[in-house]
Amino acid sequence: MSGSLIVEGVLAALILAALGYCAMLEQRLRALKRDQTSLNGTVRAINGAIAAARANLASLRGSATHTVELITTHVGEARALADELTLLISVGEGIAQRIEAGGMNIPLLQPEAPAPAGPQETPAEDEADAGAEKISRAV
Repeated sequence: MSGSLIVEGVLAALILAALGYCAMLEQRLRALKRDQTSLNGTVRAINGAIAAARANLASLRGSATHTVELITTHVGEARALADELTLLISVGEGIAQRIEAGGMNIPLLQPEAPAPAGPQETPAEDEADAGAEKISRAV
């Protein structure tokens, strides 16, 4: 055998090895490209989910603000009603104390007396009218 034939045989073997290595690299590059495409799709899906989450957070913030406004309104109304009830209770207690102070022998039906020229109010009616005026001013 000649020396050139051996060199050509070694070169052919090296070329075949390089060709096999190139084929393997091509397969790995295709797999990498598929993975990159899949990763791009995943990143797009995550970006879409983030945008949806931001929109939902904005909606929740708006709902929370509206709820706070409603609760504030209802609390104000409840406080006004509580003040009105407190006033009515104090007026009622005052009337009850006057009734108790006057004695327990209050006749249920009083004989009718001739009506005086002007309208007369009892002390309980005066206090009830005063309480009603306080309530109308408070509201």
